[in-house]
Amino acid sequence: MSDYQVTIAGGEPCLKQRPALPLFPASWYLFDASSALGAEPIVKQALGKSLVAFRGQNGRAVVMDARCSHFGANLGRGKVIGDAIECPYHGWRYGPSGRCEKIPSNCSIPVFARQTVYPAEERHGYLFFFNGPVPAFSLPWFLDAEAPEDYAAGRPFHFTAAAPWPSVTGHAFDIQQFLHAHKRRLLEPPAIDVPMESVRRIRYRAEIIPDNWRDRILSMVFAREVAATLVIWGGTFATVTARFGRFISRFMVIMQPLGHHATLCQGIAFAGKSRRWELGLRRFFARAYLEEENRALQGPLPMPSRFVDSDRPLREYFDFLEQTQPMGGEPL
Repeated sequence: MSDYQVTIAGGEPCLKQRPALPLFPASWYLFDASSALGAEPIVKQALGKSLVAFRGQNGRAVVMDARCSHFGANLGRGKVIGDAIECPYHGWRYGPSGRCEKIPSNCSIPVFARQTVYPAEERHGYLFFFNGPVPAFSLPWFLDAEAPEDYAAGRPFHFTAAAPWPSVTGHAFDIQQFLHAHKRRLLEPPAIDVPMESVRRIRYRAEIIPDNWRDRILSMVFAREVAATLVIWGGTFATVTARFGRFISRFMVIMQPLGHHATLCQGIAFAGKSRRWELGLRRFFARAYLEEENRALQGPLPMPSRFVDSDRPLREYFDFLEQTQPMGGEPL
């Protein structure tokens, strides 16, 4: 992942990243709560465009481009009829495959009358979609946990990071930042591997040095050590497991690029169904940890030309992204 030099106003040179990654990676994203899909379609801004979701008569949730392939009207203003969605402008009707099934004027259906449809899946009361015709990997789940149906999910929280998505997920592999900013002392070298295609994992054990309120509580109530597993799926979807003695914290962070310099981060905490009463506490600590880190970092932009020897895990993560993310659409 090389850099190139450009000249800005005033003739002063600066370094920018080579556009070797897509702005919107082929990965899973969070659309909304399943309960939001009622009798009417709903529209969200994602992947730099408008997407519409609706639930057909068969109960299946569908996510597709919201702008009608005819004149670009917003399908979110239309209505659901059977398993299809009808455009509010001319009444063109699109089925769950995205193909136009009916035109009220009875003219022949043109080849272009087709909407892009995104693979969608519902879990724990939330609707997720994949940016691509076929998912490159299954909807992520914790690799070290029981089946998803054994867990309950908390209410999502979100914040915006002033950085592009590779920089946000790259924090997982920035060992020096972890040690310095989070006041941890590694008890053994981190283990980094690729458990499956498009997925990179890091595991470590560390001593907690309690110099803030959150770590003081963790140290006093749970343990002075943490064994953590961070798994990055497709570059934008993270599953995190942190073991503090007998207490296990699990949460997901789903990153949605908002442009070249901002990333929406949506977090969901999990607890076993028998301990769903802990969800509020788990959500509180996960959110505090992530938002505190985001405030402290203030939008860094790692550049490979500035990497030193101790940045090797991060450099290898960037190389991994270039090897696994297909280019398409707007580059980063």
